[in-house]
Amino acid sequence: MKQWALPSIVKSLSFIIVIFVSSIFPIAVSAETINVGSNYNNSNAGLMFDVTATNAVTLNSLTFSNILLGGTFNVYGRNSTHVGNDASSSGWTLLASGTLASGSNIVFPTTFNFTIPAGSTYALYISSADGGRLNYQNGSSTVGAVEASDANVQIRAGGSVSAPFGGVCCSPRRFSGLISYNLATPVPTLSQWALILLGLILAGGAAVMIHQRRGPYPLL
Repeated sequence: MKQWALPSIVKSLSFIIVIFVSSIFPIAVSAETINVGSNYNNSNAGLMFDVTATNAVTLNSLTFSNILLGGTFNVYGRNSTHVGNDASSSGWTLLASGTLASGSNIVFPTTFNFTIPAGSTYALYISSADGGRLNYQNGSSTVGAVEASDANVQIRAGGSVSAPFGGVCCSPRRFSGLISYNLATPVPTLSQWALILLGLILAGGAAVMIHQRRGPYPLL
């Protein structure tokens, strides 16, 4: 008679643990892109706007519908709204710098990682360092109004800035282009990985005890 070998028992228990752990600690990373709009009717040296995360996301790339005058541009992030924080660099973090050519559908050459927790509103600031100008769309409503959204993020109307951290001069203004992001997923800590490993060890031990006490199992 064919027997159900010990390794099969261990594999079965390990599979159950892996499914359980995966349900608690999902590891898949979903790459997404939101199109904020391709039209533009205005330009300036900089643009500030807010992003609200419905689910935790990590922003990582920008594509501009049009760059009017190329040059070096900086991307800054802030862990709060830009409103009331537009005239000082305090609280802003430089996320990336890159040289952009003038033209349409210009991809920012440097990727970055800017994580926004679920339910939070953070700010982005795109600023020319040497006289460049980016095109954007005049906002349809008021500063803070949602100009584009999907299941994970809301892109809000902001304002244009003529000089680095010189304060918003004109609003509402809307980013024109694409914003790429990943869904932020929880990563187990070292202590959590230790618990997972302990569970696998216990599963193996339990399988050995069952095998020793009850003998071989018939193949199902």
